Amino acid sequence: MSLSFNRWELPHGSNISALIPTDKRRGIYVLEFEDGSKYVGLSENVVTRFSTHARGSSHHDGWSDITAISFAHVPEDNLAPLERRVIDEQRRLGIALRNHTYNLGALGSTGLDQEFAVTDQQHWIQGNWADAEFDFSAIPEATNPPLTKLESHSSDLISTLILNDLAYALQELIPKAPELEKTFWSLSDYPSTSGGRYATLNTGVLEFIVWPRNLTGDFSQGGNPIPTAFLNTLFSQQDAALMRRYDDEFGAEFQDFAAPHYLHIHDYDVHRTLSVYFPAGSLRQLLESSPELKSKARQFAVTLMRYRKGNLFQRWHSSALTQRVYSHIKAQST
Repeated sequence: MSLSFNRWELPHGSNISALIPTDKRRGIYVLEFEDGSKYVGLSENVVTRFSTHARGSSHHDGWSDITAISFAHVPEDNLAPLERRVIDEQRRLGIALRNHTYNLGALGSTGLDQEFAVTDQQHWIQGNWADAEFDFSAIPEATNPPLTKLESHSSDLISTLILNDLAYALQELIPKAPELEKTFWSLSDYPSTSGGRYATLNTGVLEFIVWPRNLTGDFSQGGNPIPTAFLNTLFSQQDAALMRRYDDEFGAEFQDFAAPHYLHIHDYDVHRTLSVYFPAGSLRQLLESSPELKSKARQFAVTLMRYRKGNLFQRWHSSALTQRVYSHIKAQST
């Protein structure tokens, strides 16, 4: 259904009860704030909900900087999909939103900020905050570590290539990785989902880097087929313009990068992503040849961890594979 919004500017401390009739208070609303940001919501009674926003609740402190409200009366339809549609419309316009649901990069404090200060997050994304690096040599070796599924179900070549990628990711893309392990990121070892993967590195509520079992043949090394992995990054309008340059399914190989790769778009429930496909084992080569792409990958990892903790993937977290990656990092540094 189409939504018809009425908009009212609100002096500080306004009450909106006189603006909206009592029998027409169910619908979608958009709050505007002094800093230019907005908040999209749904409510059975927008007057009551507005009072909660202004006064504060367990979800957020009171918003004293509301400058305007737009409201569309919806007498019967399901409000949730309409709310999401308006959120998507605002995001496409480049509006900063205070929503957390359906809105990666939401404004406001998050659980990650308690572990990793916001200013430090920005320095990490830009590549100029060394304190986020971790001394992996301080991690004790596990006693009689179990054999990982990655190593027991793949060749030595493939497992080594993937361990190389994982070692790079935990050192260069995930800040303070050992301290945030399982809480904000997790690593699954050969799960059976989506045709099966050798491994999946998850951040927040989304898979960050995936090494599928069923993507082979695009790349080879010494005549041996190498699995094709992919790295998810935030999709932007600049990416949309980039993708329009290509007609086939994956786009085209980029010749200006040190490692061959392809681009594809994934539509997840949380967000649309620009996925960068690359031969397993070449993640370091790919990102070190493109500081811009490396920063984009770091930004996506931090954004996902800010959005939600990694509860969704915790039950599949493999401590054995994680410990194996830590050992691989230490072995590389000696």
